[in-house]
Amino acid sequence: AKHPVTKPILSVIESSEEKLTGIIEELVEKENLNILYPSKLPENVRIQKITQQYMSDDSMMLSFQTNDPNLSFSVSTKASVSEQDVQHFEVYKLSNIIFYIDTKPDGVYHAIGYYEDYEYQIIYNNYDALISIIDNMKGHKQ
Repeated sequence: AKHPVTKPILSVIESSEEKLTGIIEELVEKENLNILYPSKLPENVRIQKITQQYMSDDSMMLSFQTNDPNLSFSVSTKASVSEQDVQHFEVYKLSNIIFYIDTKPDGVYHAIGYYEDYEYQIIYNNYDALISIIDNMKGHKQ
């Protein structure tokens, strides 16, 4: 079996949100990724690094690492969650994407969304901030 290949495609050290969104937009164009990405994060939260991991030839995952250890945001080509798994979750609809939100016993919220061929997972311990991240997702095809 092939081991996952991880390559950091972007390391951002303290940059403004506008600059960061520009960098992500360039990356999305360059890698030709039809993905949505967070364009607005909670106050004082910054993306520090984006890594791209290949599990196999047709399976890829992008992870956005921020300076907030409670926040996790990833995009992958392989669905890790089945429709059965999300049937009891809260449904949160945007115009073009549906998120399923689960509240874990420890007060952590786990949002799973599907758009085009990608699965989005956002995990955070603040519900309002999580919804704000979802509301402000952007993609270059939007």
